Amino acid sequence: MSNGVLSFPPQGKSLLTKHSLHCLVFFVPGNPGLVDFYEPFLSALRRRLDQSREGVVFHLVGYSLAGFQDDDHEPFTATDPPFDLAHQIRVTYDRVSALRVAHGPSQGEPFDAVLLVGRMRPHFRRFLLFDY
Repeated sequence: MSNGVLSFPPQGKSLLTKHSLHCLVFFVPGNPGLVDFYEPFLSALRRRLDQSREGVVFHLVGYSLAGFQDDDHEPFTATDPPFDLAHQIRVTYDRVSALRVAHGPSQGEPFDAVLLVGRMRPHFRRFLLFDY
């Protein structure tokens, strides 16, 4: 178990260049909202990103949706229901905003680019440029 977080840091010498573009690829799970279910996909994506062009360092991170880990909330009740979409958006925004480059010359700095990736329902796929 990942405790709600999966991180696949960049591999190789690309970390050592001062002029690399650091791109955060942030995965937002669908249903189920537990990021652990997506480990095979994220691991495969990491391997593909490692084969990408030089000059761009991809940092791959995924979190479970808020309320999907038993230890991140009080038990849900009729008066304390599961988190709504607005709450999920706020939590995701806060998580992305707090992340920084973890290694290399840019350590501690914000990312140069952020890409949100998520699992979409089949009827939304017609809007995608690519699918997995």
